[in-house]
Amino acid sequence: MPDLLYEIGAEEIPAGYIAPALEQLAASAARELGEARLTHGAIRTAATPRRLTLHVAGVADRQPDAEEDALGPSVKAAFDAQGAPTKAALGFARAQGVEPAQLLRKMTPRGEYCYVRKRLQGRPAAEVLAEILPRITLAIGFPKSMVWLPERKPFARPVRSLLALLGDAVIPFTLFGVVSGRRTEGHPILSPGPIEIPRADLTAYREALRARCVIVDGVERKAL
Repeated sequence: MPDLLYEIGAEEIPAGYIAPALEQLAASAARELGEARLTHGAIRTAATPRRLTLHVAGVADRQPDAEEDALGPSVKAAFDAQGAPTKAALGFARAQGVEPAQLLRKMTPRGEYCYVRKRLQGRPAAEVLAEILPRITLAIGFPKSMVWLPERKPFARPVRSLLALLGDAVIPFTLFGVVSGRRTEGHPILSPGPIEIPRADLTAYREALRARCVIVDGVERKAL
């Protein structure tokens, strides 16, 4: 199963914003992956003032198929005294793409209700992650945020790059007017310019940045 590597490259983020942002990023990723039925391994984060990084080991290639119950009106509201479907039943059945005779019934704490059981076909992980990554990015809350585009999406500082890889493939999406890719940036003074990251390997990513005068691991940077 491939790893996920996601980096939000931005202008200088205030130091006090970084640790809470990484906690939120990891928590949101765990929640979203769980809700999306994508199994995964360890979640790790790293950061510098110019990047927030998320790494998730062993993400499933695709979602498993699943079943979901869509709850409708109560049986009392859905059928009249003669057992004929009411407007409530007809409307619910039409919305779910079934015939009224196909409505199922089950007991709930509020009484007996109609429902429809749906089969959800699993989608490829890259397709799902292209929706998840923008959401978890916009879900990060900062003490103060900026907006710099007509869409007025907030972030701590203007975002300049988005590295998003699942295995060796780019997860395609656009956010803050930036198209995702496989590039990060070296140290802006000591070793400026883009770095191509070939795959979502956390160790290789760290070493590629180290070679360009960036220590992305906060514990190691503090020790140095």
